[in-house]
Amino acid sequence: MFERLSRGWDLAMESCQILRKDKQLLVFPILSGISSLLVMGSFIAPLWATGYIERIAQRQEQWQSPLAWVILFAYYAVNYFVIVFFNSALVACALTRFRGGEPTVNDGLRVAVSRLPVIVAWALVSATVGVVLKLGESYSKKGSEFLSAIMGVVWSVATFFIVPVLVIENLGPIDAVKRSAKMIADTWGESFVADLGIGLVSFLAAIPGFALCIFGGMLIARGNAPVGAALLLPGILALILVSLISSVLEIIARTGLYLQAADEKVIRKFERQLLGE
Repeated sequence: MFERLSRGWDLAMESCQILRKDKQLLVFPILSGISSLLVMGSFIAPLWATGYIERIAQRQEQWQSPLAWVILFAYYAVNYFVIVFFNSALVACALTRFRGGEPTVNDGLRVAVSRLPVIVAWALVSATVGVVLKLGESYSKKGSEFLSAIMGVVWSVATFFIVPVLVIENLGPIDAVKRSAKMIADTWGESFVADLGIGLVSFLAAIPGFALCIFGGMLIARGNAPVGAALLLPGILALILVSLISSVLEIIARTGLYLQAADEKVIRKFERQLLGE
């Protein structure tokens, strides 16, 4: 047990060292965030123009229309695709660094493009699961809401390693979930501590940003808007930066955990694909 915990903490610290060496990896969550905002806008704009979003806001639809579920599924599918695509590029770069190579943004994007079929398939499966969970939440019964919440937690745990598995092993969605679930069972101790370590580092790094936001908000509430805004803006930017760094560290750590648990033959096969052999 203590050996597992130690490996998890070491991996969290190693992930921080990797990001220090490869700061360009922050490009991926930035691109993912921008793309997600564009996706959201592309869905909201036509819904707003047609007045459909107002009916939803006024609870006239209340998820009773099949069209509402179709739109939700489409949004989930496109958004999941964007997130997994850029996370896949990040996993490819992290793997290269763990194996002693020099990752580049272009290399990561090239690997993600080569995995488009499995990424699309996974986005569709994720969207289906998301809609099913949302359907459970839409019922007013507390039992169905609780069951939906439990299913969501189980799904999140089972798919903990899904992006490294999709990228490195190039498996279909069902096999990828099985593989991810097995790996989380084998590395649960390391996974917990690695996530805890990254969370602790991120929390400490976010304290100055929180402090600036709190003091800035207090000054604005007391009528000192210029000084308050001068504190609030850098505080918000600091929190965004910490969020970006935290998301990258989590993916790097999961890639390292994958390396600890995966078959070396799988890794060598992936490296040959990268070299075009």
